[in-house]
Amino acid sequence: MQASTEDVGLVLAVGSVMAVIGGILTAVVDKKYSHTTIIVSLSVINAAVCFGMASINDTTSFLGFSAFYIMLWNMMYARYYTALATTDKSGYFSSYGPEIGTVGLAAGPIVAQAATATGDFQGQVGVGAVCIVVATVMVFIGLGKSKLIDRGVAAETNSGQQKA
Repeated sequence: MQASTEDVGLVLAVGSVMAVIGGILTAVVDKKYSHTTIIVSLSVINAAVCFGMASINDTTSFLGFSAFYIMLWNMMYARYYTALATTDKSGYFSSYGPEIGTVGLAAGPIVAQAATATGDFQGQVGVGAVCIVVATVMVFIGLGKSKLIDRGVAAETNSGQQKA
């Protein structure tokens, strides 16, 4: 499987345009549905695209999957931050989001190569798909804890109003 520099540049350009359109579409849909619905849907689709990239053998299909991966990643990334901001009332943890993302981008390929026996691209994409699933589960845990905290704060507020 060989891709020219022009092919890769075209995929990056098309994927970036798709990411902008997808991001706007996701923001519109997110107003209608919950963050959880969007994150789950995009995680499942993104994991399928990752496994498609890992299993495909022709260059054209691989480049098509790559463009979709760029679009879906940007759509998911924004929703993860939205979910984090929703659960983080203080804003303390949200401020670490970009740093955590940068560490992940730097360490991800190294960890993926070490985690796969041969260090090949298919194994790395598989590890990436597993990371997407783990991140989605972590978002659910955070959203669940946020709801519990909100209920506790509401209960304290109600009991304080009843005493007064």
